[in-house]
Amino acid sequence: INSGSDHVYYTNGVLSHNCEFAGSDGTLINGKKLSSLTYEDPITTYDEERLKIYEEPIEDHSYVLIADTSEGIGEDYSFINIIDVTELPYRQVFTYSSNTIVPNMFASIIGRSGKKYNNALALVESNNSSGGIVLEILYNDIEYENLMMSMVKDSQVVASWGGKRSTPGVRTTKTTKSIGCSYLKDMIESDQLIVRDWQTFTELSTFIRK
Repeated sequence: INSGSDHVYYTNGVLSHNCEFAGSDGTLINGKKLSSLTYEDPITTYDEERLKIYEEPIEDHSYVLIADTSEGIGEDYSFINIIDVTELPYRQVFTYSSNTIVPNMFASIIGRSGKKYNNALALVESNNSSGGIVLEILYNDIEYENLMMSMVKDSQVVASWGGKRSTPGVRTTKTTKSIGCSYLKDMIESDQLIVRDWQTFTELSTFIRK
């Protein structure tokens, strides 16, 4: 329920007061900030609301697609987030989530979604075998042109744009996750990243620092 700025809503004629979006203890995002976040209804949904569009692509805008892959066996979710990074504040414009989609089908959705949003720069996590399958299809079969590559340099994972040691995708390590979480925290708490999706809010409310 979006309780709005007055923090009230009705259920079966009963008025509830003082509603707020609160995180669990030790959340990455400050609890006070979580309580002030609001979400939006998507302008369009597909595939039984697994795919949600909050903003159609705009010509000449720059987009980044971030994808996390699961095995598609009803447990963890495969998730896509597309962010408009043309100017600050960045805006979440598209999400997709499913815990039953198999990796090869997920790769197709990444490819189509990325192309729709002006060939968005696609960053796909490569840690597990499912991520490897998705990246193999995107790189060799779909031949997605704007796929983030990475390489290990001085014992650290760094972004790259090709080369003999470069591989598709980005492997999450303790260091890269720490850096990514730090940027995410700073951008949301300083209103430089506008999150619109309810499911994303739910994830943030239980995502702890440790």
